[in-house]
Amino acid sequence: MANKFKTLPIGTIFTYNGNKYKVCKDDDCYYTCNKCAFNGTNCDTIKDIRGNCIFGHRTDHAQIYYIQINDETMNKDSDNNSIITPTLNTDNSLNDLHIDCPKGYSIDVEHSDLSKCIIKFKNDNITLEDIYENQGKDTFITNVVSNNTHTYNKIYAIAALIDIANYYNKGWKPDWNNGIEFKYYIVFDYFDDIYKTKSKSQTCNNAIYFAHREDAQSVIDNPNFRDILDTIYKD
Repeated sequence: MANKFKTLPIGTIFTYNGNKYKVCKDDDCYYTCNKCAFNGTNCDTIKDIRGNCIFGHRTDHAQIYYIQINDETMNKDSDNNSIITPTLNTDNSLNDLHIDCPKGYSIDVEHSDLSKCIIKFKNDNITLEDIYENQGKDTFITNVVSNNTHTYNKIYAIAALIDIANYYNKGWKPDWNNGIEFKYYIVFDYFDDIYKTKSKSQTCNNAIYFAHREDAQSVIDNPNFRDILDTIYKD
């Protein structure tokens, strides 16, 4: 029955009770328990974790022992101490590989390569720098800076409308905790082919808001601002 346990290849690193261990070959083929990290424990109870160590029970016929390569607890926020268990089941089938990701990380499926046994992790809380690094030069900001074209014109128009709204609002800022206060904004109705004003009280849809409906309507009626509105809402 001892042969039902996996022969972990020499050099394999596995985790047991939160610590890392490495499979090492004993070139002297002598009694190795005195140099083994598991010396003094009941080895039969952990064979399903670290496999066989006696040369007569291993497929490579090597005498091996185990050394502990760190003494810090892995993934302290996890209830699962045994992070990786590369073992055989009693029917000689190989166990699935279970990986408990460090807190705040997940498996990066896109950049992992299971055919090469490469598993990469990614931080769930990405930064703006992460996005730029991933996209390289193909970013919105890069295109705006390098190309004085349609995208730049739209951003310029949005910035201009913000300045116009600030002029009319005279320091007013929408209070989204106030369900009585209405906030007015401009929309373009493609069916009627006309600019209109609408209002919100407690639901923000990232529009540019005015304190008064008549101010938003004044912007619509002002021919000096029509190109700005057309660039934002029509282009």
